[in-house]
Amino acid sequence: MTDLAKSIIVHNMKNKFEWEPCLVTGCQRPARSRGLCGSCYVIIHRQVTEGKTSWKKLERLGKVKPTTRRSLAVQYITS
Repeated sequence: MTDLAKSIIVHNMKNKFEWEPCLVTGCQRPARSRGLCGSCYVIIHRQVTEGKTSWKKLERLGKVKPTTRRSLAVQYITS
């Protein structure tokens, strides 16, 4: 385990949060967005923007988590 990972664990233990590892096989960095670490997210986001895949397809395959953000229209209507 890297020093960065250890420091994140200690930091999260102090805040009583536990981190989940990135969903990409072999990656042990903490997940941030859609279950991916920052580095893996950038790589996959590039593939999505280039039209090689889509977020929906990756969600169906279990490669990424669904987004937790609600659209602005839904936020406006429900608030």
